[in-house]
Amino acid sequence: MRYLEVKNNENITSINDTDTCLYLKNKVRVTTFFTSGATGYQNYGAALDSGKACALAYDVSALKAPFDWYVNVSIPILDRKEGEAYLYVISSKQEVIITNLYEEKIGGFVARIRFGCHKSDNIQQILEGITIYVYSTKIPNDGNIGMQVFDHDKNIVFNSNKYCLRIIDVVNKIYHSGVEYKKEEFTVPKRQYNTELIGTTLVRTTTMHGNTNVFQIVHLGEKTIEVVPERYRKEMFSNKRINYLNLFVCDLSNTQDFPVDVNGHI
Repeated sequence: MRYLEVKNNENITSINDTDTCLYLKNKVRVTTFFTSGATGYQNYGAALDSGKACALAYDVSALKAPFDWYVNVSIPILDRKEGEAYLYVISSKQEVIITNLYEEKIGGFVARIRFGCHKSDNIQQILEGITIYVYSTKIPNDGNIGMQVFDHDKNIVFNSNKYCLRIIDVVNKIYHSGVEYKKEEFTVPKRQYNTELIGTTLVRTTTMHGNTNVFQIVHLGEKTIEVVPERYRKEMFSNKRINYLNLFVCDLSNTQDFPVDVNGHI
């Protein structure tokens, strides 16, 4: 039963005592990127704002078209508590091409962000413009001012002392099995937002639908987002599953004062 419910001017529920808000737990940014060998970007290191070397691990791979390179940014997950879930949001000062955002287990769990680039791109400049925001479902019960909301089990679901996730747009497309779609139906035309800074989650994109090789990617700018199928060609093989494009566009204009993490893990 909901004893508290707050709605915005579009009649969308912002806060209630049933659903948990997500709060900003970590903000990670790279400030130094350097090579450590004669083979270009195949060997390298990194440092954060604190100057700690190798606080993040990188893996740069030569890949087939449509890109010359994939850059994989990997962050060790060491601070997550039992029952806690993370949602990742990316912002960028210049347009960046995001192809994947996921977790995987390599020894321990890591968060991995993959983006595409070309040999003419300045990889260090791209990396330095990217900020990764880690939102958590476990809201701390601290602070002695503001408002806190609890559910029926006395778990905190909102704390006004924390930076909560603010979603301003949702991209949600379903591609049904057995239906053939045109190339433009895998596209989301560029959208621009009237806010200081946006970020995006990347929940799911389509790479293959039926016998069509699509490879949907996200072009993210400081205030813009666009989804483009970099490939659209027929293959000999086929799959028979429903495919999706799901992502949230988030308003990050309230996060500038949130400190950048210097631990190198989340």
